[in-house]
Amino acid sequence: MSTHKTPQSQQMLKLVESAPFSQEEKTKWSKVLHEKGITPEVAEEVHKTLTELPVEKFGGDWEKARFNMELAALLKQWRMSEASKNFKHNR
Repeated sequence: MSTHKTPQSQQMLKLVESAPFSQEEKTKWSKVLHEKGITPEVAEEVHKTLTELPVEKFGGDWEKARFNMELAALLKQWRMSEASKNFKHNR
């Protein structure tokens, strides 16, 4: 069972499964996402791999751009969520 069921980790799982990554990469990242949630290492690795994939693996330029935009928005949301944990909310 997933121990870190944040909305961002669930969205990242869906993105990893729907993107044209190799099955080995999908399995590895899914395991980490289920066990630990999003980590900076996984986020960087997914982003790097996604940007390095050729356009031919996607349905075209637009689909690759869509995946990149979804990942960027997801990572921004995750970083904001993580940063907000460093502040006290006791007003």
